[in-house]
Amino acid sequence: MKKKNNILIVFGILLFLASCVDDYQDANPPRLLDAPAVSSVSAADELILDGQSTQITIVVVDCPAGIDSVSYLIEDENGDPLGSVTIDNLDEMRGKTKGDILATYNSVAKTAAEVNLTFTVFDLQEREGEEIRKSSVPQSLDISIVCASDLAGTYNAVSGGTSTDGGAAVNPAVDVESVITLTATETPGEYIIDKSTGKVFDAWYLGVYYGDPTDVTGVLKDACGSITLDSYESPFGDGIIDSSGSIDANGVITFTAMNEYGDEWTVVMTPQ
Repeated sequence: MKKKNNILIVFGILLFLASCVDDYQDANPPRLLDAPAVSSVSAADELILDGQSTQITIVVVDCPAGIDSVSYLIEDENGDPLGSVTIDNLDEMRGKTKGDILATYNSVAKTAAEVNLTFTVFDLQEREGEEIRKSSVPQSLDISIVCASDLAGTYNAVSGGTSTDGGAAVNPAVDVESVITLTATETPGEYIIDKSTGKVFDAWYLGVYYGDPTDVTGVLKDACGSITLDSYESPFGDGIIDSSGSIDANGVITFTAMNEYGDEWTVVMTPQ
């Protein structure tokens, strides 16, 4: 009889311990594994032509629960989405704890822009029947999109404009003729312009503020047919605050610029 009582006591203790273990597990569910860790995100080409694509490599160095998905955000300078992204090898990488996820960024034709891409990698875990996704720290990169451009050469120019300086010799200046040369730089779509004011500065100020003719060089930019005078070497140390222009079907370039003093001029350049 005593032996039977001992067995019952042991059985009761085991039931009590099992109940304690269940209560502990209920109160302390298993911890989730660490979130994915991404060491870098890079592009095969950070400068591409409009309409072209570039491959993105997302390096996952540790994902204990296994790679499940990737999210991305595309923003241009205005915060708008521009272009598209495809994740190329997600099926192959899903479930792996490390490796390179490959994606492709596809740009938009006839559009020049600076685009920021941000990627986040997610795993997939389960706790108490609930699916939980942990994410990596977002990683970003920038891609510059430019349009093909071939404007280098020599142009006959006619220019005119109005100065805010009451002491200008001729104001407004009209029908100022010159020969302008555009020289390509290493950056696609950017050119050195040797007479960025079309000699209008000479019409305004020659003999008033300086005695020798001056060619005001600058940087002219062609962004998919949209022309701007990005900068110029003014003899007065001022800069460009506004500029716009275009190219017509015959290759004639027309642009208008305004400097920090409020002086404005327009240059019409016809290819020789």
